[in-house]
Amino acid sequence: MHRTIRHPIETFRTAPVYLSTIVGSLAIVGFSSEAAFEMKDGLEYVSSVAFAASYLGAAMYFTRETQKKIKFRDRIESVLEEYGFDERVMNPTTRDYCSRQAARVACENSGYFDDYKELCEQNSDTDNYTWLPHI
Repeated sequence: MHRTIRHPIETFRTAPVYLSTIVGSLAIVGFSSEAAFEMKDGLEYVSSVAFAASYLGAAMYFTRETQKKIKFRDRIESVLEEYGFDERVMNPTTRDYCSRQAARVACENSGYFDDYKELCEQNSDTDNYTWLPHI
């Protein structure tokens, strides 16, 4: 059984950048829509609607990316359950912030958090966005 959202906080921790972008985009859509309804005509109306539509598209894109990271986290958890922690398998997840965040949550849920944290410290010189805080 595939569990997409188990707990809202865990889901946010899996993909914080994507979910924050979704919330921000939807807020901008709301403000733009409100401004468009107040104008009702003219060039400002068209630009407000186009602005809202572009941010709605961004929110839809980042929703899909969030779903991918949640599935990625679930795949990592199943691999950890079946085979245990292996540095060769987990090493590629340390390079990108979003993958690293999903892997951290999966390792924490599976009991391999200390091993993964040590692996991230070993690879910190080659990883991207190590200055971003982990949630």
